[in-house]
Amino acid sequence: MLAECQDSLQVRIDTQRFEQVMTNLLSNAVKFSPKSADVTIHASLEGSCVRIRVTDQGSGIPIEFQPRVFEKFAQASAGNTREQGGSGLGLAICKEITERMGGSIEFTSSAKGTEFSVLLPNIN
Repeated sequence: MLAECQDSLQVRIDTQRFEQVMTNLLSNAVKFSPKSADVTIHASLEGSCVRIRVTDQGSGIPIEFQPRVFEKFAQASAGNTREQGGSGLGLAICKEITERMGGSIEFTSSAKGTEFSVLLPNIN
């Protein structure tokens, strides 16, 4: 796992809930990446927000599933997700927690991988 962060970034968060968000995003990134592929974490200032990106090198989220990725109990395909395990609640919980901390969560995905971004207000 690779991590990169600028020194001057500061956010006000519920540390336990933020840890839950990051644990879920990292767990998903590892779960859906090929063995020995890199998962990267990058934090940067973007306007008045801190953007924390978790990027994997998996096969991506199927385009037909992307509109439902943050819905409760949503799982991409029975075969792929069932093989990996999970309840389909993790990303819905991440979205709720992030929004309660005044932020947002979004993603981009392609056949070369997926990147989830958590945006939180910068307090610096």
